Amino acid sequence: MVARLYQMGLYPGSIVEVLNNQGIGPITIRTLGIMLALGRGMADKILVEPLP
Repeated sequence: MVARLYQMGLYPGSIVEVLNNQGIGPITIRTLGIMLALGRGMADKILVEPLP
C-alpha cells in the first residue's frame, strides 16, 4: 500500500486538501495539484494532522 500511495504522489509531509468526504463512497483529495479518489479502507490507514 505504501508503494501505491507514493505512486499517487502521497509522501510523508505532503499537504493534502480534502475535497469530498460525505461519509459513504471514496474520499476525494488534492495533493500537488492532483485530484485523487481514495477508497475508505486505504484512507483509514493514512494519518494526518491539520495545518496551524
